[in-house]
Amino acid sequence: MTGRLSPVGKESVVVDTSDGPHEVHLTADTVVLDTQGSVCDKGAVPHRCTSEQLVKALKAGVTFEAKVLITDGDAVKIEEIVRD
Repeated sequence: MTGRLSPVGKESVVVDTSDGPHEVHLTADTVVLDTQGSVCDKGAVPHRCTSEQLVKALKAGVTFEAKVLITDGDAVKIEEIVRD
């Protein structure tokens, strides 16, 4: 699923898609890949961030559009999409 992310709580985000909003659960194993350094900026691009860093950035007002891979209601991988 692809869409803009919004924080819901400590362990969830909402993915706003063309089909409407979908809440997904984040885990300690959720892989977050940030290409622009707005969530985290350590290491090679794409930066590998934690779900905690993602929620903190979203709560601080960071705009993050992403492709989200979900398995059994949990976000397994969140990869930032940069629109032209």
